[in-house]
Amino acid sequence: MCSSDLHREEHGGIDYEIAIGKSQSAGFERLLGAMFERVVPVASPDAGAATDPAIRGVLEPVLEDFAFVTPQDTGDTLYAVTLRYRINAYNPAGQPVDSWTFTGYGAQPEGALPGAGSGPLQKAAAIAMRDAGAKLAVEFREQAIARGLLDGPPDPPVPGAIQPPP
Repeated sequence: MCSSDLHREEHGGIDYEIAIGKSQSAGFERLLGAMFERVVPVASPDAGAATDPAIRGVLEPVLEDFAFVTPQDTGDTLYAVTLRYRINAYNPAGQPVDSWTFTGYGAQPEGALPGAGSGPLQKAAAIAMRDAGAKLAVEFREQAIARGLLDGPPDPPVPGAIQPPP
């Protein structure tokens, strides 16, 4: 997922720290648990079959980009965050089969939270994570990456029916 729990960046002469790792990981685990009948955490993409022979595939969410703007950047009163994720899909043996990229957006007004610092920016990041999660939940089924993961096993052939060529 993310190599650290904090995104650190100097922006306009100010040092920002935004916590993303733990909440992001927990969010993906809850969301994937709701999307699939069964979710089995694995140590690496190539550990699927060794972890559980019934695993149909391994999904690896990766945060590719974290970008933000502050009121100082835009002359507005909003903090805005963009998160770009890629879901890499692997077969149970760990061979890459597909990937899908999606983006989450979040914004928070400057004075919406008490205190100073990165509070509104942290809230904007949380909103962006929630937006990305909603896109994953709603759009994933329509992506090629989902084929064979969301559907059950193929129906058995009907006796006497004409079967399509393999």
